[in-house]
Amino acid sequence: QPLTLPQLEDPSEADERLAAEEEAFDTKLQVIFCSRTHSQLAQVLHEIQRIPKDSVPEQLSVVTLGARSNLCVNDSVRARAHSGAMHLNDLCKKATEKSKEVGGCILKKQAHNLADAALTQLMDIEAMVKRARAPVGGGCPYYGSRQAAREADVLLVPYASLVNNDTRRKLGIRTKGNVLIFDEAHNLLEAISDANSVSFTSVQARVAVDDLDIYAARYEARLSPGNAMRLRQGRQFCTLL
Repeated sequence: QPLTLPQLEDPSEADERLAAEEEAFDTKLQVIFCSRTHSQLAQVLHEIQRIPKDSVPEQLSVVTLGARSNLCVNDSVRARAHSGAMHLNDLCKKATEKSKEVGGCILKKQAHNLADAALTQLMDIEAMVKRARAPVGGGCPYYGSRQAAREADVLLVPYASLVNNDTRRKLGIRTKGNVLIFDEAHNLLEAISDANSVSFTSVQARVAVDDLDIYAARYEARLSPGNAMRLRQGRQFCTLL
């Protein structure tokens, strides 16, 4: 009897199938639960775990989202982040663009391991970090949770991840058509203000003026009139502060 091989899927049909799956996830109804801290979100997850299995949908997926400061497991990158969360974000982005041989981070390429785990297990931030460090099946929990977010039934997110438009977009959080629940909603206005504001000290302003003076002395002659004007405006703004 001749050997028969399974028929390969036509590339165009595969593209159509993937597009249909993408569209289905884009319109998937999600419950987004927001709270101020990760410890409060972990408590919500604990309460979900206590619900009898026959009272929740089968294979309910609950994904917790967090910042790199909570989820990064690359100790080398964390050790170099001396200036806080923003510095860690920059170091992470640069590390994921390099190969392992030149000090890059390969955990992003293994993020699918954490995405699968986040969709099939109920894990809080600490559990994801522990799973990410596993010698087998580990990966980046930050990018893994982001990949899993669009497929989740329930998202657990801190206020800061939801109330800032740029952060919400980067994390792939959709609010339109979804159910939003705010824990301790009386803190919402303050969270919105904090997430969309920036603060710096008078010392930082003086340092900025010095840096702009050095930059202007070296490069202002090369700038276009418009950019030179913006440089002077920036220096004047920092001086007035």
